[in-house]
Amino acid sequence: MASKNVETLRAAHESWNRRDFQGIVRNAAEDLVYTDHARALTLNNRDKFREWTESCKGLLGRPHHEPRVHRRWRRGRCPIHR
Repeated sequence: MASKNVETLRAAHESWNRRDFQGIVRNAAEDLVYTDHARALTLNNRDKFREWTESCKGLLGRPHHEPRVHRRWRRGRCPIHR
């Protein structure tokens, strides 16, 4: 049985694949912090993250991504790889 964190991550990826940007953040913490190091951008709440994902939709190639859970997940970190 998968952990709640893994299920939350999987649900976010399924929302991404459907381009359901509200669904991506539905189960995220209110105080979500996302850092896009490539753009030196830090988003410090769910609404800003949702807006950022919506702005990326024109850049998206193939509409399907499968999540891979990194081993650091067990240490309380949550990296997402595509």
